[in-house]
Amino acid sequence: MNEQLNEQSTSEENELQLVIFTIDEHEFALGISLVREIIHLSRISVLPDMPASMVGVINVRGIVLPIVDLRTRFGMARAEDIDEGAQKVLIVEIGASVIGCLVDTVSEVLQVPRQTLKDSSEISGLNSELVRAICNLDERLIPVIDVDKVLSGKELVQLAEAVREGA
Repeated sequence: MNEQLNEQSTSEENELQLVIFTIDEHEFALGISLVREIIHLSRISVLPDMPASMVGVINVRGIVLPIVDLRTRFGMARAEDIDEGAQKVLIVEIGASVIGCLVDTVSEVLQVPRQTLKDSSEISGLNSELVRAICNLDERLIPVIDVDKVLSGKELVQLAEAVREGA
């Protein structure tokens, strides 16, 4: 199993905690150790010349954080009926950077047995660099996102420069 998933273990070695969030009624997950906090969406300041998934920056207690719209990053169409007041921002660490990931809702934190996770490289035909693993819970198949692949190195540099200029 991948190192990132292994680092996210609970006190019991055979379990893992996942933050479950939705985009367009589809469930996704991140390891809880990657999520610093979950906040309500506040006013976004748009930055020029950014990739489509980077929707701007927000101020979180005096710190300027870039916001990535995971709906756009995942290639999902913009829904007309999104309740923007209900949207959440998952503040996560990507390497040495901290970003906000815009999602529709955060539904729960699950403690799951490790054996419910199947590494994406072991799934025939799955070719998504964004998915680290699939969590198979009874009737639910939940993709576990590889947060390190949400932004490319070039995008991280571009964001850092934009945030510096905007600060």
